[in-house]
Order: sequence, then C-alpha cells, then structure tokens
Amino acid sequence: MEYITVGKLNKSFGTKGQIRVDADSAFKSDLIKSDVWFVEKSGTVIPYFVESLDDNAHFLVKFEDIDAPELAKKITGSILKLRKSDISIKDHIEENELDKLLGFSIQSKSGDTVGKIQSIEEYPQQLMAIVTDDAERRFLIPLASEFMIDLDIEKSILIMSLPEGLIESQF
Repeated sequence: MEYITVGKLNKSFGTKGQIRVDADSAFKSDLIKSDVWFVEKSGTVIPYFVESLDDNAHFLVKFEDIDAPELAKKITGSILKLRKSDISIKDHIEENELDKLLGFSIQSKSGDTVGKIQSIEEYPQQLMAIVTDDAERRFLIPLASEFMIDLDIEKSILIMSLPEGLIESQF
C-alpha cells in the first residue's frame, strides 16, 4: 500500500487522549474525510481509527483506544500519513514535479475549460501557472493545492475550484 505524508502528530491535549495535529493545509480536507489515519513510528506504519475530530481553534484528533494523555504521548511527534487512495487529487504531484503539468488543460469544477498551462513560474507567495485560453489571452492561476480538485493524467486535465472572479479580473 502506498502512503502520502500529510502532517505530524504534535502533543497531547486535554485529559481524554486528544492530540494536536500539524497537518499540511493541502491535505486537511482529506484528513477530515478519512476515518482511518496512519502513523509512522520507528519506520512502521500503523492504522489508527478516528473517534472524533475537532478542526476549530486547534486541529485535534481523538483515536479509538487512546483515552488518556499517557497513551497519546506514545505517538506524539510521529509522522502522519494517509493512503494514496484517500488523497482527493488522485495522482498527487509533489511540488518538485509540477513541471509535469505543462500542456495540461485547466478545467473549472463546472466543466468549463479555462485554458492550457504554458509555463509554471515561482512567485514570492506561490507557484503560478501561466495559462493561455483559446483567444490567446494569458493569465495567472495559483497552483495552490486548496484549489486543485482532481487530476486526469490520461486526458491531461487539471480540475480546479478557482475563486470567483479570478479569471475575469485579469482581462
């Protein structure tokens, strides 16, 4: 089974065995949807079943069978993983592999084609795709994982949930 590192278990919290989670923001929604998380401790990956989750002020998880701070402390500091199949972007592309997206079409979640990725440039805040539409207009789209919904490698399509007005504001 293939796993993706999605964060780290920080320290225990409270008296019921809850643990603070330091999750990569790109995977927070995947963690919220998953009922089993995988913890890597000393090179071994162990499944833990989520009993409850609090993603308000602190991102806290309570695992089944961990009901005391002493038990929670045994896994704090561990690497947190999810199965690759639990990641919403099916064929997750690491940041250093984003050049593989060159030539992909960007599609909105409603199915409209936004344009084709011509290049990827690094800006101070984030990576940006330089996209050209059918009318040869060029615009920038942030390659932020929170906007990426799915990736169809066979059809070379990146489906994104773009903020309203992003494309129109660039013309």
